[in-house]
Amino acid sequence: MTPDGHLYMTGGYQTTLKTFLDNTFVLDDHRTVMVPLQRMKQSRADHAVLYFKDHMYVFGGMSFKSGSMSDIESLSSCEVYSIKDDSW
Repeated sequence: MTPDGHLYMTGGYQTTLKTFLDNTFVLDDHRTVMVPLQRMKQSRADHAVLYFKDHMYVFGGMSFKSGSMSDIESLSSCEVYSIKDDSW
């Protein structure tokens, strides 16, 4: 949640599909819907998010190893999301 009160949701794990997600959403309080935004470059779950000066820094977490749908790895990468530009 940002200081302005906007709630963002990034990534996650879909158990029924057995896949990591790269989605980004923001909650529209007035319509009570999650509005889709640009997708992250890396699917991930169990990651940390830090908000600083209209940017969200997403780092760490878990995902499948490149080219695998069964081997899980811990991520050491970071992505930066610009709220103003809706871009990663």
